[in-house]
Amino acid sequence: MASGKLSGQSLRENVLNLLGRRRKEVLVGANLGGDCASLIGEGSFVVHTDPITGATKEIGSLAVKVVLNDISAGFGEPIALLLTLLLPENMDECDVKNIMQDAEQEAKKWNTEIIGGHTEFTDAVNRPIVNAVGIGKRAIDFKPYKPTVGDEVIITKNIALEGSFILAEQYHDRFDFSYEEEQELKKYAQNTSVMQEAAIVRNSGINAIMHDVTEGGIFGALAEICDIANVGIQISCASIPISKLTLKICSKLDVNPYKLISSGSMIIITNRASDLCELIRNNGIEAVVIGKVIEGRNLYVLDDNGENIKTFAERDELYRKIGE
Repeated sequence: MASGKLSGQSLRENVLNLLGRRRKEVLVGANLGGDCASLIGEGSFVVHTDPITGATKEIGSLAVKVVLNDISAGFGEPIALLLTLLLPENMDECDVKNIMQDAEQEAKKWNTEIIGGHTEFTDAVNRPIVNAVGIGKRAIDFKPYKPTVGDEVIITKNIALEGSFILAEQYHDRFDFSYEEEQELKKYAQNTSVMQEAAIVRNSGINAIMHDVTEGGIFGALAEICDIANVGIQISCASIPISKLTLKICSKLDVNPYKLISSGSMIIITNRASDLCELIRNNGIEAVVIGKVIEGRNLYVLDDNGENIKTFAERDELYRKIGE
């Protein structure tokens, strides 16, 4: 389509008519000609934004999922989303509708409402870009938790699920996957949300901090926590859950799975790790203790050879591999 915004009729048919109303906090939602949405609520709010620039498949749901993961890790209950779609001129209204249907399906899954945004075709991009702004609310009595020495570090699910299915798709011709492995990879692609475990922690009343594992993998995420929370962390590689299929993919491509993008895994630090692990497992999600908080402000990794190695956040292995 030619550069510019959608017409009013097209906006109704391909965007507005697809969006449901489901949150009492939304006073004014997405509407034709409205410059702003309006929210009401008690307590504090959490706001986050993230653009999806590299994906084209299921880009709508991915944009929703990524921003809601961060809102949830910040102890926010997601309320609303704003979506901006910047689309190349070789796309059309059908593409808008597909993206919005995909995004609305994911938002509905987590009882979150898309309340506005912007849609435009432009020659400034050569592939679709979807930027999501998420808004969540915290409990009125929410108080941030400060980790202390002796607290334990939990990880949920197997790490590097996201990186595994991306690499498997990118380098598919280098593998001879069995039918069972292909089905397992499909599950990886569907398992990149941390919303469920975040809600369990949020509703448990147990003091903790959370951080979802994205670019840089688990080593990067842990190093970020050390810096943000001003603590040291020591973990054991042998304790970190990782699937045989991920190890197969990473070994074949010479990729370090501990530095590979891992949306779907949540790091939780608390002084009641056994209680939280039990709660999370009772909801069908794997959760294990992989280390503890120590003195200092650095990440130390006990490797398979028994060496305690000081580790830093580095470039994600996915981008290093693709850039070779």
